[in-house]
Amino acid sequence: MKLPNNIKLPNLSRNKIIIIVLVIILLIVVLIPKSRDKDVDSLSTQDDTRSTDIKVEIVDRGIVKEVNIVPGVAEAWETVPVAIETNGLVNKTYVDEGDTVKVGDIILMLDTEELKANLVSSSVQLKSSKTDFDRAKNLFAGNAVSQKAYDDAYNAFKIAEASYRVAKEQESKSILKSPVSGVVDIMNPKAGEFINAGYIVANIVVLDKLKIYLDVSEQDIQFLKIGDNVSVYPADGTGRDNIVTGQINYISVSADPQTLTYKVRVDLKNAQTIRPGRIVRAEITQRILHDSIAVNFYSIVSRNGKNYVFLNDNGKAVEREIVLGPMINDKAIVLSGLNDNDELVVSGQQFLSDGSNVKVVK
Repeated sequence: MKLPNNIKLPNLSRNKIIIIVLVIILLIVVLIPKSRDKDVDSLSTQDDTRSTDIKVEIVDRGIVKEVNIVPGVAEAWETVPVAIETNGLVNKTYVDEGDTVKVGDIILMLDTEELKANLVSSSVQLKSSKTDFDRAKNLFAGNAVSQKAYDDAYNAFKIAEASYRVAKEQESKSILKSPVSGVVDIMNPKAGEFINAGYIVANIVVLDKLKIYLDVSEQDIQFLKIGDNVSVYPADGTGRDNIVTGQINYISVSADPQTLTYKVRVDLKNAQTIRPGRIVRAEITQRILHDSIAVNFYSIVSRNGKNYVFLNDNGKAVEREIVLGPMINDKAIVLSGLNDNDELVVSGQQFLSDGSNVKVVK
């Protein structure tokens, strides 16, 4: 080791100087790593005390349903065409499209002046023919008139009676009433129009009962039977707030050759939140597991062919091996490894190891 010329060394031999330098180097090599180890140990201790934020769910054993959601379209149970039964000029309409009607509500009225005049004329003719027939009957009883005269009077009376009955019926048919309760879907004539007998005045949609046809696959049809209840709700974003219970009343015997699905009809009563033509979802229960524990699939950690979950035990993560059963929708059935009231970690478990410090957040 060569020293600068301007540095004066103590009165030491070169060998002693070399020894002193070597000792200093040795101390540096030995002491610095130890200092670094202390710093690392300090950081490690700080890491060990740091907690991982987690979310937990309380394990609860109960009933688990496997549900299949099938789309469908709501249809009116019945659309009733309402026709006028006599000719006439429309005097007034009482309903419009979209109006709600009940049985017996007036839909339309024809101009009744001519019909009333015809009824009065028929009534007068009936009274006259009745008087003639009564006179002929008395005279025939006393052999004062012939059989032909009696028969003519009798026939005239019966014709007048039939004419009056027709006139009265036509006058009553000039007022068209709703035969069912529902909503007026189509209203055709306007006041002032002349319509003939048989003309379809309105279509009334019966809404107190709806039907929904579902296309159910071959693997799912085995779970259904007539009389099963089905939860139905609109397919829009707020649909599940308006769930209606329907009943299966028809299952097709054979599958559709094109789609290989079976037609299933679900009937709904008093479904005020669902109108005909609306797209709906039907929840079909395929099977029910009793006294079961189901956990979210994403809370499970798989490693080396085994499945684990983490539990919270007073701020410490506890790794627990579990045995899984079938998958039910987005849940996994746990056959063993969990107990009621365990605090299952459902968020943050990917950052944990057995014994980690944890902090439960809402």
